[in-house]
Amino acid sequence: NKESQIEKLGFLTKKNLKKLNAKSKVSVYCPSSFGFAGETVIVNLDCIKILEGISSTDAFRFALTGGLAEIKQPLVVRK
Repeated sequence: NKESQIEKLGFLTKKNLKKLNAKSKVSVYCPSSFGFAGETVIVNLDCIKILEGISSTDAFRFALTGGLAEIKQPLVVRK
């Protein structure tokens, strides 16, 4: 959310949503903390920041633990 500057950790699941008539949008799965339930959201591509330097396993662990899991390497954010 650009206005509130709240960011949410998610996993890019589909880059091409032409079949949904959603040009320049992507689908992102956002896991819920302390459970495996989550939600899939459709967002504008320009709202996505790519995290580099972290494995998907470590990122998922971080999300599921509500941020309690330690991230050992500093993240690089690529817009």
